[in-house]
Amino acid sequence: VAGLWAAKLTRRPGVCHLRSLRIPSASEQRFVRWVDHFIVLTRHAQEFYQRCWPGRSITAVYDAVDPNGEPTAPAGSVRASLNLPSSTPLVGLVARCVPGKGYEAFLRAAAMVRRRLPRTRFVIAGNGPGGDAVYETAMRTLADSLALDGALTWAGWRDDPLQVMRELTVVVQASIAPEGFGRVA
Repeated sequence: VAGLWAAKLTRRPGVCHLRSLRIPSASEQRFVRWVDHFIVLTRHAQEFYQRCWPGRSITAVYDAVDPNGEPTAPAGSVRASLNLPSSTPLVGLVARCVPGKGYEAFLRAAAMVRRRLPRTRFVIAGNGPGGDAVYETAMRTLADSLALDGALTWAGWRDDPLQVMRELTVVVQASIAPEGFGRVA
C-alpha cells in the first residue's frame, strides 16, 4: 500500500507483484484502482486475478532460475561440508522454513525412510530471509522426537541452492500449500 501511495503522489505507474493465490481483502480492493499493472507467477494466477479484477492489466512472469547455470562451487563441495561421501544417499528439502512448505511431511517421511534405509542422510536447506523462527523451532522439536539425530542436517540459509540440489540423490518438493510456480521444482 505504501508503494501505491508513493506511485500516486509522484505520478508514477503502480505495479504490484502478487506471489500467492487468495481473494483480495477489502482494503486491497480499495487500492486496486491505483494499480496500473499486476505481475503474477503463473497463467493460473493470471486467470484467477482476471476474475477478481476484470479488465485489469495482469501479466504472468515466471521466476528466473537457470538450472543449467555454472556451478558456484566444485562438485562434491556441499557433501564435503556435510562430511558425507558421494556414495551416501542424500535426500533434501530446499525451502524457506514456513508453514505450507512441507517440513513436517518431509521429516515424517525421512523417519520412515531411515528405518528402511539407515545409511540415507537428510538435509534441509532454507530459512533466512522470510523464514519463520518459531515454526523452525517446532520442526526441530519434531525432528528430535522422530529420532533423526545424526541423519539430518539443518544447513540453514544457503547462497548456492542449485549446487545443493545438484548433489542430492533426491530433491523433495513437499509443499502442502498451493505453490504458484515453485522455484525448487
